[in-house]
Amino acid sequence: MKSICVLRAAAALLLLVGMAVIAPTGCSDPDLPHADAQRLRFSAQAEDVLANPLWSAAALMKTQRLMHTSTLLGNGKVMVAGGQNTSGALTSTELYDPVTNTWKPAAPMITKRQGHTATLLPNGQVLVVGGSKGMPFHPGNWLVETELYDPVTNTWKQAPPLSPGRSTHIAMLLDNGRVLVAGGMGSLNGFLSHAALYDPVTNTWTPTGELKIARYKHTATLLANGMVLVAGGAISNNPNFTVTATAELYDPAAGIWTRTTGDMNVAHYSHTATLLVNGAVLVAGGAGGPLEGIAELYDPAADTWKLVGSMSTSRPGHTATLLGNGMVLAVGGYYDPYNGNLASAEIYDTVTAAWTPTDSLITGRNYHAATSLGNGKVLVTGGSNNTFLDSAEIYTPVGVGSW
Repeated sequence: MKSICVLRAAAALLLLVGMAVIAPTGCSDPDLPHADAQRLRFSAQAEDVLANPLWSAAALMKTQRLMHTSTLLGNGKVMVAGGQNTSGALTSTELYDPVTNTWKPAAPMITKRQGHTATLLPNGQVLVVGGSKGMPFHPGNWLVETELYDPVTNTWKQAPPLSPGRSTHIAMLLDNGRVLVAGGMGSLNGFLSHAALYDPVTNTWTPTGELKIARYKHTATLLANGMVLVAGGAISNNPNFTVTATAELYDPAAGIWTRTTGDMNVAHYSHTATLLVNGAVLVAGGAGGPLEGIAELYDPAADTWKLVGSMSTSRPGHTATLLGNGMVLAVGGYYDPYNGNLASAEIYDTVTAAWTPTDSLITGRNYHAATSLGNGKVLVTGGSNNTFLDSAEIYTPVGVGSW
């Protein structure tokens, strides 16, 4: 097992107060937003709007937020839910209409949360699971509460709790219509291996096989064969923060996890994983050591990993979105936990296995959300840029028409 231990002089308990991050003595998680040293791009924004026609400003959200979820609903609208800002964790939700370029407040969630998951169910409802109601490292803040959103009635209702409580876990809709939830932060001295299945027909949770390695801030990808690939993440926070290169596969039929034949070439944390049209999985960026711009491909048929072209810059806290042309758009993130965020974006070409810079965001950001709108465009919302953001932007690839 390959892992990289990232030593810090800061504490594992980070407190976000207003615009500053206070880190007591100890070992810290380098992945939380670091507003104290991030830089704004105000001086370049006017030039970016003119020079970067691929990006256009969307209407402002009603609420500033980061570490929220963004879900494309069956009616074509996007629901943004929860997250955090200077008020702490949020219950607020809002709906974006791509046709009118407007945001409208939606019914608030029952429980305030950030670092949760939101999964669109086959019946059109949205399942929200876990998260944290305050400092994510503080015992008692991890949530067992789950809830369901009905877009037709614009209402939330409580779903059965999932114990243990967790945040920054994964949730994946399986081919059988159930939702797999696995891992996350839910233990003061480490992370969770616990996994469970939600059945929307019976509205029940059922335990399933546990991860081989407890982890959080990992990724999950549904493969063409119906299995789920979980990769990377952090595997320890006591006494030191440790990032892993391990990966494992979940078999829904057997309800068990197995390690991939080999580990990834580099440990990844706060990275992205994107299913390509050829069935391979692109894992890119994240924190984990000096090679944070590294990207690699997982081949499900051969059960192997191989390195591909590296991104032009390391960018943990970014997003990666599959475009209609089969390429992958990587956006934003930060280039150092304590020194700034990124407005840059780049495209991965599956033919050349290389990255090419594309036009930059109007506003640099990290811990934002990105959602494919189904018409070839990508909506980017919120995040952090020395402050919590309410701004949103639209990426329109070359050749994609207007609304």
